[in-house]
Amino acid sequence: GRPDFGLLQARGRLSDRKRISAAAKTHPAVFIAFDVLYRNGKPVLQEPLERRRELLRGMVRPATEIAVAESVPGDGEGFFEACRKSGLEGVMAKRLDSPYFPGRRSPLWKKIRAWKSADLVICGWEPGGGPRLLGALILGVYRKGELVFAGKVGTGFDTSTGRDLAELLARAAKTQPVFSLPRGYRGKPRWTEPALVCTVDFTEVTRDGYLRHPVFRGLRPDKDPKECDWHQNLPPASIQTVHKGDL
Repeated sequence: GRPDFGLLQARGRLSDRKRISAAAKTHPAVFIAFDVLYRNGKPVLQEPLERRRELLRGMVRPATEIAVAESVPGDGEGFFEACRKSGLEGVMAKRLDSPYFPGRRSPLWKKIRAWKSADLVICGWEPGGGPRLLGALILGVYRKGELVFAGKVGTGFDTSTGRDLAELLARAAKTQPVFSLPRGYRGKPRWTEPALVCTVDFTEVTRDGYLRHPVFRGLRPDKDPKECDWHQNLPPASIQTVHKGDL
């Protein structure tokens, strides 16, 4: 009953028709329709969301491959809490009278993530472009006594903080990799002694054990890197939600 972003990405990368057909049987995808912009060739973008959803329900016949997104009017906080407990990424909060604004973000719609938090070891970094000396931090976590890759974080620090971090990590530079990076994450790493711990917010851990939507929150000089153990930091059952925004 939960979506799997990793499997969805894998399906999206397929191009061979036979492999697509096989994947559709083993990992079927469902199209979730959440809005309608035109009806009988006429635009309905300025109709309120509540009316557009009525039109949508009349146009879509639910089947195994398609469904209409459900909504919970009036109890946003309760719905958010139920999603969080189920391990879902979060909710979309929308005003029932909102029109549809094509091609731009609407102030009448808000994505509210069920953020989780973990303390991870900084094992390296990647340079940024222009005034940004720091592009991303390479993060690790201990698993059975060995450091393993946990993802990269490239947001949450401004230019000044990024410069300070890059200079700090460069002073403890290593020539040998701390661990091997998986395909798709290799970039141009610069390795450092795994001596610093930072707190990172994120939405979930992928099937491969990497963070999704990570955001840097700050260093943890009070924490020993050895304390950043996989079982204490990343399993969903032990992750703490840190903030949810306003519903």
